[in-house]
Amino acid sequence: MKYPIVLFNKSMGVGRSKVIDPGKPSFWVSDFPLARKSDLWAGLPTTFHFQPEEILPLPKPTSIFSYPELISTSLSPSFEEWERNIRQFKKSGLEKVVLARKTSFLFKRAVSPIDLFHYLREKSPNAFVFALIFSPNLAFVGATPEKLFSRIGLKIETEALAGTRRSGEEAELLNSPKDRKEFLIVKEMLTDQLQKICNPFSINQNILIKKAGNVSHLYSGFSLELKEAISDAELIRFLHPTPAIGGRPRDLALNFIREFEPFDRGWYAGTLGLITREESQIYVGIRSCLIDGNRMDVFTGAGIIPESCPYLEWEELGHKQGLFNL
Repeated sequence: MKYPIVLFNKSMGVGRSKVIDPGKPSFWVSDFPLARKSDLWAGLPTTFHFQPEEILPLPKPTSIFSYPELISTSLSPSFEEWERNIRQFKKSGLEKVVLARKTSFLFKRAVSPIDLFHYLREKSPNAFVFALIFSPNLAFVGATPEKLFSRIGLKIETEALAGTRRSGEEAELLNSPKDRKEFLIVKEMLTDQLQKICNPFSINQNILIKKAGNVSHLYSGFSLELKEAISDAELIRFLHPTPAIGGRPRDLALNFIREFEPFDRGWYAGTLGLITREESQIYVGIRSCLIDGNRMDVFTGAGIIPESCPYLEWEELGHKQGLFNL
């Protein structure tokens, strides 16, 4: 089998062409915009743009998915560190920061990224489910509900996404002042950014619900036209990270994450997607995991504002991790 392998939608890309042909689909994946400080992601580049040698039909699952026997589990940060970080945030003057947790699972043998991909597709029909596989035991797999943007020519679509409740608690989510405030921070900043590069547009004031596997989020979509052509890489740098995954003010929030988050995000909360000459679809790599041998690191995040309760935000991380059934 040739590597890398990328699984997406109903297709599989195999191998890597030596030269990218702009007339054919290529794939993009890049780090969250913070420098790495450890070897957690050492097997993967910070940015990888490649074109498969061939695109094949998605292989069918060979069996019902189950995890190998679990040896141990560890959390980073611990709940005590999580509480401390939120106390520090409340002293910082920031409007919002998104803090993440890494849960590490050690199994007796490696998890199959292809089997996990099929499992996530079944559990998250409304998400962009992906698997980027670089060797039999090294892969980045997830089911992200968050689209950074899609583009056809000068037409782009993007979305504000924030606030979380378990499925079935949508009414509580819509009526939560804390979640609505968190959501509006995302929507307002995204609106301000888009006004700089897009023709005048109207804003839909309705707040909708987007279901994502076992949880739901507050959601509002944007459909716009760019003032002039911008490359996908430039558009990614301009929009990412939104307050849905970084915070506000952006640079101060990134500094806070750099100082207090005890692990490297790497490709978690970075960008990934499919690019062609005329159109592209770029997503934010949340609800994701890194598989490296018999270890699997699952990453989840929560938006923190001054009204946040550390325990409830910690619970939210668990709800999101529930997608992986661990």
